[in-house]
Parts: sequence; C-alpha cells; structure tokens
Amino acid sequence: TGLALLVKSYKFPLNIKGSLHKMQKYSLEFQKKTIKKFLITLTNNGKFNLKNISNNSNSYYWPRFSTKKNAWINWSWDAEQITNFVKSCSYPYEGAATNFKKKIVRFQEAKITKSKIKFHPFQYGLIYKIIKNEIYVAAKNYGVIFDISNFKNKKGLLGKRLYSTTRNLEKSIENVVI
Repeated sequence: TGLALLVKSYKFPLNIKGSLHKMQKYSLEFQKKTIKKFLITLTNNGKFNLKNISNNSNSYYWPRFSTKKNAWINWSWDAEQITNFVKSCSYPYEGAATNFKKKIVRFQEAKITKSKIKFHPFQYGLIYKIIKNEIYVAAKNYGVIFDISNFKNKKGLLGKRLYSTTRNLEKSIENVVI
C-alpha cells in the first residue's frame, strides 16, 4: 500500500523459468532499464503522477527464506514439488538440503523422471538407479534425478536412502524470519 511514482510489471520468458539464477538476472536487467528510464525522465524535468497503491487483492507477502536454515527436502512431497523446491534453492544459493549417511548433502538441480513405477511411501528417498553422474530417487508420483558429480564417494549409493529428519524439517519451518 502507499504511493508510487512508477509501476512496471513483467513476466518471465518461458525458456528461463527453470533457472532461479536466470530469472534473477532477467529481473535485474529489467529493473536497471526501468530505473534508467525513470532517471532520464527525472533529469529532463519530466512529470510523474503519484499513484495510490491500495488494491491488495493481487499482493502477497512471504517471509525471508534462508537456504542454510530452511531448505530441507521433505520426502513426503511429490516429485514435482521436490524438483521445484530444489530449483528454487539453486545457484546462487547453497541448494536444497537432505541427509545421506548422517551427513548433510545439498542439491542444485533436480529433474523428474516419468517412470511407470508407482513407489510406496516407504520407498521415498531411496536411490533406485544410478547412471553416470545421476542418481534416481523414489518420490511420490515419479522419480527425481539428482546430479552427483560433486559427490566425493559415489560407490555404494544404490539402495541407500536420502532423508530429512523430523527435527530438521520442524526447525526449517520455525526458522522462517518475519
């Protein structure tokens, strides 16, 4: 709410919607162009009409999110939710977190594999296939593919489980900064 000198909106091109980094870069370039036009108009004694922003029906507020504290993968989510969550925590941030053999691992990228296998909830988080530098992990509805090229030890992964403890999931919700 309040007053605005200039209001501009934009939509992200479809070809960059899968990359948080590309979306941020696009947004920054749009903001730079908008500020440049604003400053040129201002220096040329241009006039601005103050606009009252009072329509909150299309406004939202989301508290701050820290990938260090809040980016724990919940393995009860479906494959699409997990994939989107990982992408939202990707570069330039630390990545989405989960546990593997009592250690924290982070993923920057995730893809859905439209396997015909229907996984039981007990299987969620299990690594069921490895091809080169990718692991296939069981999730609700489909499998999720993660890049493991940054893993130091890739042996013995098959059949192991990725998991996020209830404590980490609860803390990630408690640690949201308002």
